Amino acid sequence: MPTSFITINAPGASTTDAYGINDAGQIVGSYNTGDGPQGFLLSGGSYTVLNDPAITSPPIGSGHYTAATRINASGQIVGYYNLSPTRGFLYSNGTYTNIDTGAIQGGTFAKGINDAGQIVGYSYSIVFVPRPI
Repeated sequence: MPTSFITINAPGASTTDAYGINDAGQIVGSYNTGDGPQGFLLSGGSYTVLNDPAITSPPIGSGHYTAATRINASGQIVGYYNLSPTRGFLYSNGTYTNIDTGAIQGGTFAKGINDAGQIVGYSYSIVFVPRPI
């Protein structure tokens, strides 16, 4: 089987990271233009920015980031974005659904989705315990 490679460079990006691909060749990941990482979908040669809908695009100087981590055969995308704490998301048919386990000072990370729409990932909380003085 011959091996071939393509270069993926989101427009204006200094770095582009691809994290997932489905059988239709749609690719998801994140790219950085210097304003913070933003999620993307590359489909049919066109890029679609995937960001937390509550922040502006790009999230200039805000410390926010978005990563689209996987895409299934139906085009449903999962990932996560930082809006303190980090929250997972499902992007399906143009609509974002938050995936939030209630983690405080940590986050929820959606990392995979199968063709049945089942989502996997992880969550953690950072607990601060005061020390006696």
